[in-house]
Amino acid sequence: MSLVTSLVAATLVAFHSTGVAAPAKKPLKVFILAGQSNMEGHAKVSTFDHLAKDPVTAPILAEMRNADGTPRVCEKVWISYSHGNAHGEPSGEVRGRLTTNYGANPPRNADDQKIGPEFTFGIYMQELLDEPILLVKTAWGGKSLNTDFRSPSAGPYEFSRAQLDRYAKQGKDLEAIRAEKAAASGRYYRLMIGHVRKVLTEIDEICPDYDPAVGHELAGFVWFQGWNDLCDHDTYPDGDKPGGFDEYGRLLAQFIGDVRKDLAAPRLPFVIGVMGVDGVQQDSVRQTRFRQAMAAPANRPEFKGNVANVLTEKYWDDQLGELVSRWAKVEGRAAALNKDRSLDPAQRTAALEEYKAELYTAEELQLKEAGASDRSYHYLGSAKILAQIGKAFAETMVELIQRPTAAPRVRETTRYGSKCLELEIGEGRGFVILPTEPAADGSKPWVWYAPSYWSRYPGERMTWLFSRLLKQGYHVCGTDVGDSFGSPRSRAIYSRFYDHVVGTHGLSSMVCLLPQSRGGLMWYNWAVENPEKVACIGGIYPVCDLTSYPGLRATAVAYGLTEAELTGRLALHNPVDRLMPLANARVPVLHLHGDTDTVVPLETNSGVLLERYRLLGGPGQLVVIEGKGHAELPEFFESEKLLEFFLEHGKVTASRGK
Repeated sequence: MSLVTSLVAATLVAFHSTGVAAPAKKPLKVFILAGQSNMEGHAKVSTFDHLAKDPVTAPILAEMRNADGTPRVCEKVWISYSHGNAHGEPSGEVRGRLTTNYGANPPRNADDQKIGPEFTFGIYMQELLDEPILLVKTAWGGKSLNTDFRSPSAGPYEFSRAQLDRYAKQGKDLEAIRAEKAAASGRYYRLMIGHVRKVLTEIDEICPDYDPAVGHELAGFVWFQGWNDLCDHDTYPDGDKPGGFDEYGRLLAQFIGDVRKDLAAPRLPFVIGVMGVDGVQQDSVRQTRFRQAMAAPANRPEFKGNVANVLTEKYWDDQLGELVSRWAKVEGRAAALNKDRSLDPAQRTAALEEYKAELYTAEELQLKEAGASDRSYHYLGSAKILAQIGKAFAETMVELIQRPTAAPRVRETTRYGSKCLELEIGEGRGFVILPTEPAADGSKPWVWYAPSYWSRYPGERMTWLFSRLLKQGYHVCGTDVGDSFGSPRSRAIYSRFYDHVVGTHGLSSMVCLLPQSRGGLMWYNWAVENPEKVACIGGIYPVCDLTSYPGLRATAVAYGLTEAELTGRLALHNPVDRLMPLANARVPVLHLHGDTDTVVPLETNSGVLLERYRLLGGPGQLVVIEGKGHAELPEFFESEKLLEFFLEHGKVTASRGK
């Protein structure tokens, strides 16, 4: 039996030892996808090739295409899509086997087709469940939850006194405004429910293979919306203040309850796609408050175990987003040139091309054109982003469906040229990359990397280091806990992952930790509580002080505390104040840090930590990379010293702890 086969078999035995044989034929599983423009989907098929440039998303692209490069047509997944026109008004239905062209404003010509999250959601649901599936998609652009999708139990829209006073000063007809709002309230909720009910009576017309004797099962609901509520300063005037979006969370909880009631599915699994436009937020307080409110229903006691969030910010492409943001300057220059009557069309074109060349390199412009097809509020119209979101929706939905009896799943993929086992363990997802060559002494040393966002990190920059470790018999692992900043919740998830890979896969009981940037908060806070499990810590410009980055305000959200509460408990959670257990265990530490780093300054992070660690008697080394900042450079990611550090300390402790 091969190493891969034995590991998969071990995982399956550990995870499914109480499984029951499935029936020969299963009911058709029906999933509802609803929301506004980002559920519609504005990613053009022309952006598919961009997925191939990232080793994380290249395997997803392989699932999206046939061998000849044409878009995949799912044999066991059908879709009915009630869609809108360019103005968001209902304009028809398209149905058939799932493929491309079920994005915004269908049907489109082959070279202009779009996808939303439905494409990879269906692909991965088919793969994960191996059952016939019907998607019922209802999405219309520019729709709010506070009005358009307002559900029955939310009651009528209540205007605030400030709104009414403002309308009165503007001389508007208040009764007419009230009547217009009443007519609009809940319209798209009713259209959504009506379409679902209609489809459920016409399944045999959509799915030719449907067997009425076996029947169907309403299996899950995915909600992906939010932009119009975020931007509605009239309804949410205090959105940048604590509690400013609490009304959205209340409306969403009522929406979930009403959908379940109206479709007679009292525990229908719900996945909430928490809005993540522009990625992880450090500056926009309003966006942060909104995301918290959108995610809040999943934490309500009545929804425990059957409502879950997907933080779509994790799949944002920072590089592509920055390139698209520059384009606003090009548009501004184009507008100015068009007003200049002293120039003829050829001169305007030449001037604009010259300006583009000042803003972009040829490679940057090519990357932007290949990867983005829309504005940032439509997730850049990027297939790379939306494909990952759809996949995450599917994986989270399957986790909900399989609770509480099913344990985490294992799936075999490829990363960094080696076999990779993708695992889901409770709230955490992780991976184990198998060595290309086993260790000669039979030990199983491993390096555990953080932060491990499922789509973004570890990225291509780790290829040099990881490939060399894999050849030396090391396993490489990661666990996605989101932007936890080392919170107690994330530490618990890390411990469950550790217990699994050591207990089931036989990895060494002592692990080499590799924190990059904010991963320092994650690994040090776990390590100080588990010093006997740590072989060494080798970091790349790691964050070591919560007050330095991301700051107590952002950290408090992840910790479920107020900023004042976290300040009072800082010594319990701040790595630079918690080093004694590691020093007592004499855990070797090595940091690589640039002396011009302005994001995670050397002095207040690695400088302070290593100084304190040495004073406590801990073995620590600091390698200062002169003239370098917080960047993915060879000096950090192709460091022979860091490689030798892991090889020295990982194998010794692996042999001792195997």
